[in-house]
Amino acid sequence: MRTAPLGIDANSQEIVANSLTDNSIDDANAAKEMLKDHQNCLLSLAGDGAYDKFFFREFLGSEIVQKIPSPCNAVVKIGTEKVPVPAYLLQRNQAVERIKEVGSKDWKKEVGYHRRSLAETAMFRYKVIFGDKAAARILENQNTEVNIKCKILNKFTNIGMPKTIRILKN
Repeated sequence: MRTAPLGIDANSQEIVANSLTDNSIDDANAAKEMLKDHQNCLLSLAGDGAYDKFFFREFLGSEIVQKIPSPCNAVVKIGTEKVPVPAYLLQRNQAVERIKEVGSKDWKKEVGYHRRSLAETAMFRYKVIFGDKAAARILENQNTEVNIKCKILNKFTNIGMPKTIRILKN
C-alpha cells in the first residue's frame, strides 16, 4: 500500500510538493524526502506531532519557522558549555516551554497552527475528486498519475475556491 503526502502553500492552497511512498515510511521521513528540493523557499512548516523528530527539525534548520507541537511528555533539550543546544532545536525548546505554560490549545492559536488543516483539506479534495486508489499498477506510472492529479487540482484551485461566509441568526 502507498501513501501520497502533499505539501501545501497555505496562502494559495496549491500543492507545491508531493510524493508517493510506501506506508511503512513515517511522515517525517516522507516530508524530508518530499521537501528537499523546496527547502530554500520554505518559510514555515506546520505539521502534527509525527514531525517532532530531531532529524526532521535539523533538516528544517533554524531559519524555517517550525509549527510542530511536541508530545505532552517532551522535555527541553539542555546543552552544556562545551556542547550547546543546536540552533535547530531552539524553536522546539520554546514550543515545549510555551505549551507547558499556556497549554497546547492556546499555543496552537498563538503560532497559527490551525493553518495546517489546509493540507488536510487539500487531501480531502484530492480524494473526493480522484478517489483514494491509483489506476496505474507500476510504481513509476503511479508517481506520474499522482503528479498529474496534483497539477489538475492546482488548476481547479487557481480557477477559484468556494467562498464561505458565516450567517448569524438574530
